[in-house]
Amino acid sequence: MTAEFDVVIVGSGPAGLSAGARAVATGMTHVVLEAAPHAADTLVRYQRGKFVMAYPITLPLRSGLPFAAASREEVLQRWGDRIDELGINLRYEARVTGIERAESTFVVILEKEQRLMAKSVVLAIGLQGNVNKLGLSADERLPIQYHLDDAAAHQSERIVVIGAGDSAIENALGLVENNTVYVANRGEEFVSAKSSNESALRSAIDAGVLFRFGMRPLLS
Repeated sequence: MTAEFDVVIVGSGPAGLSAGARAVATGMTHVVLEAAPHAADTLVRYQRGKFVMAYPITLPLRSGLPFAAASREEVLQRWGDRIDELGINLRYEARVTGIERAESTFVVILEKEQRLMAKSVVLAIGLQGNVNKLGLSADERLPIQYHLDDAAAHQSERIVVIGAGDSAIENALGLVENNTVYVANRGEEFVSAKSSNESALRSAIDAGVLFRFGMRPLLS
C-alpha cells in the first residue's frame, strides 16, 4: 500500500504548524488536517487582545514559525502570513475520526469516510477540546459560556468565572472593568496559574473590584 504523504499532521496549533513548516523545509510531502474552518483554533478562541507569548520565554524555536510575544491578533496574522510564505499544505474542516495501521503505512480516516495514507503521523491536537463542563441538563437554560471571545461585549453583568488556571484568571481580569465578577475556586491557592496572573488577580481582589469564593464538587 503506497503512502500518499510522507507525513500527515493532525492539528494546526503551534505544534502542528511547526511540524508543517519543518516538513516544507525538509522536502517532505505533507498535509496538516484541521477540524475547524481556520488555523490555530485555540488562539482564535482566546479573548480579543489577549497577550500571547512563548512560555518559558527561553523556549528554543525549531521551525520557521514565528512566535514572538504579541496580541492574539498579531500572532494570528504572523502565522497566517508565514503559512502562505512557506506553502504549508493545510486542509480545513478535516476532522479525523480514526487512525489505523496498514502494512508499512498509516491510514488516517476522516469524516465522510475519506482516507489518507501516510508513512508517519504527527498528533498535535492539544488539550483545548477537553473542556470541563458543568454537567447541567439541557432544560436548564442558563447563560453559560466555555470560552470568552470579547470581554467588552459584557456590560453591567454579574458573572461567575469557574476555575483557577491562567485562562480563568485572564477572563476574570478582562471582565472586571465593566462587570461584577466572582472567581470560584475549589482551593485557597492558584497553583496552576502563572505568578504574574496570580499577582494581578490577588491585587484586584484586595482592591475590592473582584471577588472570590470557595466551592466543592457536588458529584465526583
